[in-house]
Amino acid sequence: MTDPIVKKDIPAFTAVALTTRGPYWKLSGAFARIRARLAEVGLEPHGAPLGVFYDDPVRVPPAETRYSICYPIDDSASSTARRAFGQADVLQTADAAAHVSPVGDLISLMDFPATVAAVVEHEGPAADSPRVYEHLRSWIERTTYEPQGPPRELYLAEPGTLGGGLMHVEVQQPLAAITAREG
Repeated sequence: MTDPIVKKDIPAFTAVALTTRGPYWKLSGAFARIRARLAEVGLEPHGAPLGVFYDDPVRVPPAETRYSICYPIDDSASSTARRAFGQADVLQTADAAAHVSPVGDLISLMDFPATVAAVVEHEGPAADSPRVYEHLRSWIERTTYEPQGPPRELYLAEPGTLGGGLMHVEVQQPLAAITAREG
């Protein structure tokens, strides 16, 4: 894997999120469902969509993996989104996975705090995703950082739009400084 990894400051944002279960390689249906709900309530996304992946697909069966498909919204759309989705509170990223139903979708607002992330851009076969994540994991292990929260993918091209199993994403792993090494 030769894709360069960089540390990047990612600003805080709020997104409308559809959190659900299912194989990570079958995201198109979730994208369609969240886009339909946004259109229903008259909300326009403000930036590229992203996916947040809560479970390690090596350890969790594909049908049980949890993820969120998110569309950022600007601050002026937050009150409209709260009314539309009946949310008094905005979920934090880690909380969304705990609320997902085994049989359906959860649509909510999700706050993403500002963070520093290890970032690698991948343009190529989706089948290469495990290698991209391993490359990122290996890089983090050689730094003074550790993963903080679930990894996410910023879609520079929505899944399914490039055809032929290709994808163009920025894989982001939020980081926290290691305070002490176990020895």
